[in-house]
Amino acid sequence: MKFNPDNLNIHELAVEEPEKESGAIFDVERDITFDDRAKMHNRLEELRTEKKSYQDFADGKHYLNWVEFAKVAADMTVIGEKPKMTHHDLLKIEDELYFRRRKKDWKIFTGVAVFLAKLGHKPNLLSEDVEGMKKQTEEYRLYANSSYSQFADMVEAMKFFGQDVNMSDRDWEFLEQGVRMSKLDFIGNNENNFNGRSAGGYFAQDIILGRDPKVTKEELILMKKDLDRCRNITTDHYSGYELAELAASLTIITAEKVEITDDGLKITMPKEKDDLHGETPAMPEQKQF
Repeated sequence: MKFNPDNLNIHELAVEEPEKESGAIFDVERDITFDDRAKMHNRLEELRTEKKSYQDFADGKHYLNWVEFAKVAADMTVIGEKPKMTHHDLLKIEDELYFRRRKKDWKIFTGVAVFLAKLGHKPNLLSEDVEGMKKQTEEYRLYANSSYSQFADMVEAMKFFGQDVNMSDRDWEFLEQGVRMSKLDFIGNNENNFNGRSAGGYFAQDIILGRDPKVTKEELILMKKDLDRCRNITTDHYSGYELAELAASLTIITAEKVEITDDGLKITMPKEKDDLHGETPAMPEQKQF
């Protein structure tokens, strides 16, 4: 056929860039699938009516489903997945907060308060709340050598609510134990000894506290692999909970910046994903004409 320039479509001459995949080891949009997110939503739905875990009090049993509900919803918010929460859900979580205040259970009170803050519903603390949280922090500080995770939880909470804990070098040393214990399990690249969800929690918390846990590429790869273990748990009860927690930790670890604001955690992801695999980029595909 004779070439006719009048019939030329200039769009067919354009150089087309092939669709690029992120070279980052973990990308929350790429690696947390639709099914993963569905399991998280399913877990929230279960928790609205679940009556399994409970505590016995003199005035009867108290069920803990709204504590877990708040945590799963908060973790979902971190990964950019909006939890399907109703006004009734929020009231039930706030009721849990008031219940713990009455019982002076400052450990669970603090956890629920932080979950609400991450959800963008930061509670207004009373003076007795602050004093109770400080007292709980001091108790964990005394025994931080054996309960560094609880101490870390309290320090994180105090930072969320603008309270100065007056951290000493000894305190920071105790908090480092959680990170070190996670890394010890990694010796020899033994995947069977590496609990990605536990390690990710320590690493993410260290970042929220303004520190650098120095996560290696190998550790990040194993944490990402642990997502498959979470996916293969047979019930949404555990699968949705663990997926949300590990996904939130991985998001914080791979973020460019993490800030505490009145609306929750502000997470800034890298604009350009690093090609950690060092692969040669593909050449643009050209149309033939």
